Amino acid sequence: MHGMADLAGRSAAVPSMRLQRRLVLMVIASLLAVLGVDVFLVRPIQRDSEARLANAEMAAEASRLAAAVMEIQSAALVAAARRIAETPGVLDAIASDDPTRVGAAVRPLLEGRGFVRVEITGQRGALLFAQRPAGSTRDAVDTGILTQVRETGEPVVGPAREEDGNVVLRATVPAGAERPSNGAVTVAVSIDGVLQDLAQRNNADVFLVGARGALLSGTSPRLWEQLAPALQQGNGRRLVERDDHIHAVTTLPMLDETGGRLGALVQVRDVTAAAGQREFEYNLSVASLAILMLLLIAGIWAMVRHAFAPITTAVTALDSLSSGEIEVEVLG
Repeated sequence: MHGMADLAGRSAAVPSMRLQRRLVLMVIASLLAVLGVDVFLVRPIQRDSEARLANAEMAAEASRLAAAVMEIQSAALVAAARRIAETPGVLDAIASDDPTRVGAAVRPLLEGRGFVRVEITGQRGALLFAQRPAGSTRDAVDTGILTQVRETGEPVVGPAREEDGNVVLRATVPAGAERPSNGAVTVAVSIDGVLQDLAQRNNADVFLVGARGALLSGTSPRLWEQLAPALQQGNGRRLVERDDHIHAVTTLPMLDETGGRLGALVQVRDVTAAAGQREFEYNLSVASLAILMLLLIAGIWAMVRHAFAPITTAVTALDSLSSGEIEVEVLG
């Protein structure tokens, strides 16, 4: 009889302990599942969303700055061309259609100006003066632009590609206030000044890339050599990781003075520090969540033990009774 009672008491205790363990294990498994989903599913999606948002903000800022810098640089170049075109001696020389007079009037105005090209054409479109890059034999501006400038009196300015492949910022203005004007003055400077100005304002390296991906000009050719393979492999990539550095990349179309596609303006900003800060904040949040989970598990374990305490006491009493102890006190 005692043997059967002892068996009954022990068989009742075992399910009680198993139930406690199962409940605690279920809670632990659920919390670990939540943590795993956050680390392996939610966080990558969140990081990608943050990268896209940050890149979109950078692209908007880059577009605004690029337009502002181009406008400032273009206005300065147009003003420089107008100073030449509106000089009285130059106007008289252009009106005479005499290349010798034009050259004598213009050359003193060009000293130390840094123009890579200066061309002056007369009323009939004849070239009266040309200061060109070494080896250049082709006129910079086509007759359509010259006619437009002479008839409308409005300057035409924008990036352009020289015959040697170099990219310049070029402005063509009318010579004089008459319509049509007696001629036109064209000046060009290297695009490098525009890129450097934009790089300083946007805290980024700036590159001008041709239609086939060839670098036309840039503030850091070495960096471009390092990033170009990754950019070409991942078309449209916004973030590029290389040599423990993370670079955010934005690409804007670059149009020439006629509105045609010249290439792409690529801006690259090192965001390693910002990404490291975000990673630290995320790791800190995960560590805090893990500590909270441990405290929660400990609390649940204590609650389960407290909830099952009466059952455990009753099972222990039955176990004692089965052993022949008749003086057993059951509390609660």
